[in-house]
Amino acid sequence: MLYQPTINLLPDHKKTNLKTLVKFIFARDLLEISLLFYTLLAIVFIWSWLTLLTEYNNIAQSSTLVNRENSARSQLVRENNNILRQFNRSATGYVALTPKLNEIIVTLPVDIKLNTVNFGQGQKQLLLYGTARTRQALLKYEKIVRSYPWLKNVSTPISQLFEKENISFEIKAELKSSN
Repeated sequence: MLYQPTINLLPDHKKTNLKTLVKFIFARDLLEISLLFYTLLAIVFIWSWLTLLTEYNNIAQSSTLVNRENSARSQLVRENNNILRQFNRSATGYVALTPKLNEIIVTLPVDIKLNTVNFGQGQKQLLLYGTARTRQALLKYEKIVRSYPWLKNVSTPISQLFEKENISFEIKAELKSSN
């Protein structure tokens, strides 16, 4: 406890009052120290609560911004996916026509002039429109077209064979499904 001086000159009731006063002052000092400690603790709690509240608001605000950015990115991804789906759908019926056109051009006789080459992918059909100088040249070209391995059911209307020279012709053929 506190240092208690022994005073013999005071009467006993004053000594008792003095001891009580010293105990009271000691209790008051303890109460002041504890009150100061709890006040500082409350200030720390309030300060940390305000800091946490500020950080929480910052996090909530940044998550809102991230959601906005992500929704914009998600929209871009959806648009790109739609473009890719459309591209894939358009490529499903793709057939390499360059080798076939090259074969038609290379085997074309001098007596034959092609006006139109029409590949009907939906009907899997080839239509050749043109002019032949002679009936013999037309029959020869029809034979060449029949020899293409990627065609079947090659036909020329018989009415075109009645003319002898400068014959406008139409050759129809079906594309084989293996190519």
